[in-house]
Amino acid sequence: MKNKKIDVISCPFCHREYLPAEIFYPDKFLGKPYDIQRDYTGKILDYFDDDIDSAEVYVCDSCNKQFKVSTKITFTVDTKSQPSFEEESVIKIKKPELFLNEV
Repeated sequence: MKNKKIDVISCPFCHREYLPAEIFYPDKFLGKPYDIQRDYTGKILDYFDDDIDSAEVYVCDSCNKQFKVSTKITFTVDTKSQPSFEEESVIKIKKPELFLNEV
């Protein structure tokens, strides 16, 4: 296994570890909004959806005891660096040919 940080959910009784995708269902976790209505600036005015399900009850596969998992969803938005158009660059363009050479 690679050395990467993973977020795990541990059973509070036997400490068996689960990945979030084993407990949460993606469609219920994030919802599936539809008929999204926005104003002219793009601000959401109204939409239809089931509520986001940020809590789930699960029965442990090892000890067979029930526990509840809840999460708080946060989103972080950051700007990416924009390309600089102040530097000169050259792109070679090949002249398209009307006929292809067949071998």
